[in-house]
Amino acid sequence: MCRRSVDVVISNCVLNLAPDKAVVFEEITRVLKPGGDLYVSDVFADRRLPGAVRRDPVLVGECLGGALYTEGFRWLMAGLGWADVRTVAAPATAAFSMWPATARRTSACSTASRRRPPRTAGWAEAAASPTRRRR
Repeated sequence: MCRRSVDVVISNCVLNLAPDKAVVFEEITRVLKPGGDLYVSDVFADRRLPGAVRRDPVLVGECLGGALYTEGFRWLMAGLGWADVRTVAAPATAAFSMWPATARRTSACSTASRRRPPRTAGWAEAAASPTRRRR
């Protein structure tokens, strides 16, 4: 795909199947237009997964072995220039939870990139007010 050619990227439980998530998010960053949106609905883990879990082919195939560590996701996105990436979580009853994340790519000179998003958001607010990305 061409650079800055996509308005929206939606991931519905496929990122956990990617062995190198950094490459995937680099490509998403490359193809999104300024002002474009990224919506992720995937399994996130509240802690780093043990190697045995990450290598188990059944758990990987069920999107559990490749679950993104929430803080690792935030660090990865910050390293790519995404500002204030948010995850919205339902109360967790297990080590794995389905947590959506939203982000918006904006140009550094736009008014939207200078506005600070709310510090906390519920499900509806997160969908209506995606995180801003400066670049």
